[in-house]
Amino acid sequence: QVVLAPESVDGAVIPWIDWIIGAAFVVTELMFNIGNAAVPQTLTRTFGLEIASVGPILALLNCVTMLFLTALPYVPCPWLHRSPVNILACFFCILAAWVSAMVATS
Repeated sequence: QVVLAPESVDGAVIPWIDWIIGAAFVVTELMFNIGNAAVPQTLTRTFGLEIASVGPILALLNCVTMLFLTALPYVPCPWLHRSPVNILACFFCILAAWVSAMVATS
């Protein structure tokens, strides 16, 4: 038997947005891991910060991000709420950031 689309427990076909959200999770997890490796190196080598100050800076930035994501559902701006367009725009911005970084370092 050939399965053309995955099915959930109740037999309904999973919509395409679930695959986009799954891909977004994988990409953000990879970016978080790369960021945890690259940001401390950048802060110490490029900006000359002491190693002891890098940890608190990263902790502060992660805390700000967590607070923003916690407050996000209550922000009245419709562009910040969950929609497929936001996910696609986010992926495009991530791609633009990576291309910009590649061009800047080459």
